[in-house]
Amino acid sequence: DGFEGERRSQPLPGMDASGELGQIHRFRHPDIDTEVWFVGLGAEQYSHSGVNAFLEEHADEMKGAIVINLEALGAGALSCIEQEGAYKPYKISSRLKRVLRQASERSGVGYHTDRIVSRETPASIAMAHGIQAMTIAGMADGNTALYSADNDIIENVDPQALEDASNFVMAILKSI
Repeated sequence: DGFEGERRSQPLPGMDASGELGQIHRFRHPDIDTEVWFVGLGAEQYSHSGVNAFLEEHADEMKGAIVINLEALGAGALSCIEQEGAYKPYKISSRLKRVLRQASERSGVGYHTDRIVSRETPASIAMAHGIQAMTIAGMADGNTALYSADNDIIENVDPQALEDASNFVMAILKSI
């Protein structure tokens, strides 16, 4: 089934180690040496308590990992945020830029580049902690699509944009 090797860590309390979560914990592959953590924190915008708690809880596991923040992927133009953060803008690494180009070639999905320097993002918070990170977002009008808008509702999710974003994100994983 593709999941072989020794256990990497203990399963979460209350979870069955023999099921799918157990397979994830036991997964080892000789060609995979980078952990990728996806964050999608929803409406939590201002205090960044979610990403800060996440980084604090998993600090010892983050060495060498990549954090990918996903925002508004069902709306706007699929974009990689090359520079983000209001107080101290951070740029993504040349390694991640290369991964994005490869992902676009693999998936056939094009992307735009953009900046979010009007606010902090979970990725800019991660970068401030010395972790390699980036944001993939649906962008419109200089910010993530429907950001803090009353019409940020399920009916405004574009199924094709969501499918393209999903294919692109999967290609990112294959390109890392």
